Amino acid sequence: MSIRNVRVVLVAAVVAALLGGSVATAAKLITGKDIKNGSITASDIKKGSIGLNRLSKGTQALIRKAGTPGPAGAAGKNGANGANGANGAPGASFDPGAVSAQNAPAFGFTRWRDSDKDSSIGFASNTLVLASVGGKPIGVNLPIPGGTKVTDLAALDYAVAAQAPGAALRVEIFVDGLGNPAPTKYTTLVYDPTGAGPFKSTTATTAAWWSTQDPDGLFTGFQNGGGRLTWTQVLAKLASKPEAAIFNVSIGQGSSTGTADKLYGVSSIDIQLGKSDPKQSYKFVG
Repeated sequence: MSIRNVRVVLVAAVVAALLGGSVATAAKLITGKDIKNGSITASDIKKGSIGLNRLSKGTQALIRKAGTPGPAGAAGKNGANGANGANGAPGASFDPGAVSAQNAPAFGFTRWRDSDKDSSIGFASNTLVLASVGGKPIGVNLPIPGGTKVTDLAALDYAVAAQAPGAALRVEIFVDGLGNPAPTKYTTLVYDPTGAGPFKSTTATTAAWWSTQDPDGLFTGFQNGGGRLTWTQVLAKLASKPEAAIFNVSIGQGSSTGTADKLYGVSSIDIQLGKSDPKQSYKFVG
């Protein structure tokens, strides 16, 4: 090796030694103090490399704190209307001229409380049919409110089917009003017609009313069919009892009549409560 080459090698070795020492010194000594403030920018930081725990506690608290809710948004547009539902079943008719099994209870034509369990109420051939099994009691209540004054019963007429006559009216009353319902103050006024109607029970001049009891001696001699009265005579008997009130009114058969089955047919009933009120007519359909 020539002297010139030896010199080149020595110079290179010295330079390498100097550079190697500088790099090692820089790696050990560079700190935040050696970096100029504001010189590190977002582009110098790797995305996703800084976790929440590397931030200050104050910054972490601000991030975790829920924000204040914003104002309510505008109401949305109404949605489209849904499809129409299926039509409901037809309701019962409330025509008093067409009283049937479906609407009779709504009008007040309900089963009389003392009807025998085997006897029945039905509708056929435009007639309300009361079927007495073995001659046992059967009846239907009429739409006359309890508490009605006896003197307010201005008209009570009914027509019977010619093939099934004999239905009787029963007007149950308390002679001292419903405020004193003592058994000794109670009786049933019975209109017991013969033959076929129509019957004008409250205006007829033929005596057909009798009483089951004799409250306060008002109906002595007219009990249990022993004597008969017109409705005008009944009201005369009750003249001293203006408070006499109706408890219930029904039509049918009130007591057992032998052992044979029997039918009672009623085709219409007219009721007038109060002389100034119109008469309400009910007709029955099968």
